[in-house]
Amino acid sequence: MKRRKFLSNVIMMGGAFPLISFDLKKNSSSGQSQLVLDDNDFVTEPAKRIKVIAKADVIVVGGGPAGVAASIAAARGGAETYLIERYNHLGGLWTGGLVLPLLSTHSMAKSGKRIRVIYGLAGEMWERMHDMKLVINDVNPTIDPEAGKYVLEQMVSDAGVHVLYHSLAAGAIMDGNAIKGAYIE
Repeated sequence: MKRRKFLSNVIMMGGAFPLISFDLKKNSSSGQSQLVLDDNDFVTEPAKRIKVIAKADVIVVGGGPAGVAASIAAARGGAETYLIERYNHLGGLWTGGLVLPLLSTHSMAKSGKRIRVIYGLAGEMWERMHDMKLVINDVNPTIDPEAGKYVLEQMVSDAGVHVLYHSLAAGAIMDGNAIKGAYIE
């Protein structure tokens, strides 16, 4: 089979898959569940027991700059905090997507002099990278993506955040109207 024909077939199969729906039926011989065509366009998954690996006060999903800042703030505030990250590093598009500028770290005062305007956790990230000589240009700097990953990892570790890499948040455990926890896949 030629490569073009193979790719065409793969694309056609992938495009048709969502049009097929299944329902869960028990196989009488093995006692196990299997997927069978359903008229209602729903997929029902079998129930399964999920081992609880940890209990947390705060669960942050996504280790981009905002997720890192949220998890550090929660951990520094005394909450048992878990940060769930899909990939193998922190920083999101900032580090993995190579969107490297730290924009608006300085502004122009009325006197014409540049003044620093970034503070808080973002300012701390900048200070750590600046002190380690890992930023290019002091005003509105660009960072090295690997340096950003390193500094963010160091900051969450210092704060006591538990990071789960290569993980997806798959659901939540509710207690009334409040989320009590989440389970991870």
